[in-house]
Amino acid sequence: MKVFTDKPYQEIISEIDQLFVENILNSAPPLNRNDILNKDFNCADNQFCYISQFPGFKLTFISNNFQRILEFDPVDISLKSLFKLIHPNDLSNVSSSYRNACEFIINNYAALDTGANILSLKFGLKHRNNEYLEVLNTNYLYEKRDWNKSFKLLSYCTLLPNRQKWTSNTDASAINLETVKNRRQTPFTLRELEVLNLLTIGKSSHEIGTILHISKHTVDTHRRKMLSKTKLCNTPELVAYGLTHGLITS
Repeated sequence: MKVFTDKPYQEIISEIDQLFVENILNSAPPLNRNDILNKDFNCADNQFCYISQFPGFKLTFISNNFQRILEFDPVDISLKSLFKLIHPNDLSNVSSSYRNACEFIINNYAALDTGANILSLKFGLKHRNNEYLEVLNTNYLYEKRDWNKSFKLLSYCTLLPNRQKWTSNTDASAINLETVKNRRQTPFTLRELEVLNLLTIGKSSHEIGTILHISKHTVDTHRRKMLSKTKLCNTPELVAYGLTHGLITS
């Protein structure tokens, strides 16, 4: 069954889309004190971690360091209110990135092992004093429940030391491809578009894997799928296709 007709996928994507719209997705109850434990996740002094559940898109755990870094009481935080701390300029990129991550997990559910590195991106996160700090958000597959394709992500937010006060997101690995999807129909997923854009600027599979925090094998798989979808023979033809069809943002 194709992923876009897969009920768990549709449910998760609907939740993500609704997360950023006021009063549509009901916020889950805040965590209780028993859910605010450092456990064994080895958070560094400059990072906090949390666990989110899909579908349901709710926060099931957040570490103590959240309060020390951002000065908000974690007992008052749901997943929706946590995402509302993201800088408005980054919300579109974060939303599309999580949609892409969920698509990847559902498509590769049986093959993915817990602990797999799923998604990494940068964005501004609001401090209690109303300044925005730049963080690197890295997400790992924490748990799978095979009976309904549900899963949990363990997410680390690491404060970036060189640019603690957020200005803008210019990192090459955080290409915002939502504008491409809106401008023109494409057979490619958002992750495939990311790979295509990096191929266009001459990056190798190994370099793309490093930038996107995925394996070289996964990059090559995305490349093969794009060639299959377009019935092209090689990467230069694929790059030419992307340029011709307005799919290149870099």
